[in-house]
Amino acid sequence: MIRLAAVLGAVLMLAGNMAAAQSLPLLIEGAKGSLALGPGDMAAVDGEVYGNQIDLTIRLDPTAAGRLEEFTAAHAGLDVRIIGCGAELLRLTVIEPIAGGILVLGGLEEAAATSLWRAVTGEKACPDAS
Repeated sequence: MIRLAAVLGAVLMLAGNMAAAQSLPLLIEGAKGSLALGPGDMAAVDGEVYGNQIDLTIRLDPTAAGRLEEFTAAHAGLDVRIIGCGAELLRLTVIEPIAGGILVLGGLEEAAATSLWRAVTGEKACPDAS
């Protein structure tokens, strides 16, 4: 089950180059740019397990929420890639801007979700991709 913001209402994008993608927990890339989000951009992170998959709900702070809304508005109708700790997690189409700063990343494999969870909560940095 893939849910993103308003249940597939939109997809996000994070900024940066590949080096940034490997060191930052969350990167969203699209045709018009990218958006990078680190632990300081996240107000809360929750997880739910569904069988062998995990959904993560990330609540952004107000500043990061505004950046996400701008990014998704610019990418409405376009495909984006969501990268967690340097690994592609999802490839989606932005339907509409994500307002409110809540991201739901659904259907993640356990290892990817665990690495991302630890990185966004500040428990452990993303694994080195080298």
